Amino acid sequence: MSPVANPQVQILTHEFPPFTGGIGVYVKETAQALSESGGNCTVWAPGYGATPDEPFPFRVSRVSMRGKHDIVCRWRMGRAIGRAFPSGKIPGTVVLAEPGPILWWMGGRFPRPPAVDRLVLVLHGSEVLKFTRNPKARDRFGLLLKQVECVGVVSETVRQMLLTNYPEIEGKVV
Repeated sequence: MSPVANPQVQILTHEFPPFTGGIGVYVKETAQALSESGGNCTVWAPGYGATPDEPFPFRVSRVSMRGKHDIVCRWRMGRAIGRAFPSGKIPGTVVLAEPGPILWWMGGRFPRPPAVDRLVLVLHGSEVLKFTRNPKARDRFGLLLKQVECVGVVSETVRQMLLTNYPEIEGKVV
């Protein structure tokens, strides 16, 4: 990946403050680090109703959804992205930070994911198990892995789990 001046990064997540678990903390800290290093970062996150945002050094675009991985939340994320990028193309890098956005992207419809310059996945572990148990999901996840430029994993265990099932992507895993 070549360096880009003031890169645009869109991080899609179904978990973000004020409700935080490991993924929410990871997304917040990643977006903060990108912003502090000069990146132009937007986090697409659940609205959780009428929760006020704490001040972040990056943009947060709240989507009207609960933050679940169900079809309704995935559809609402897709619709919000589609409205924000009516050309059907997102410039810069899109990071699918957890299973909700990954499931939307794998589904490929309702609404259809946009074209992107660069696609990055972050895998935390449980989604690898989930996607490899079902043959149909395994195939769709394999197709998604062919599209991505980079797959970030949070541990060596997750890396090994991923490469056991998809050895052809070894050069993309960091």
